[in-house]
Amino acid sequence: MTALLFAIGIDGGGTGTRAVLADRHGRELAQGRGGPSGLGLGIERAWAS
Repeated sequence: MTALLFAIGIDGGGTGTRAVLADRHGRELAQGRGGPSGLGLGIERAWAS
């Protein structure tokens, strides 16, 4: 069985997108922010935006 080394969480919304990278102990290593995700438009259109 492979041990979990990192976890990433992504919050995609209509007003902005946030992502967090954490280590296996839950310590935050990095974060990022971006514009709206537009997930209500479908994954292909959201990815293109």
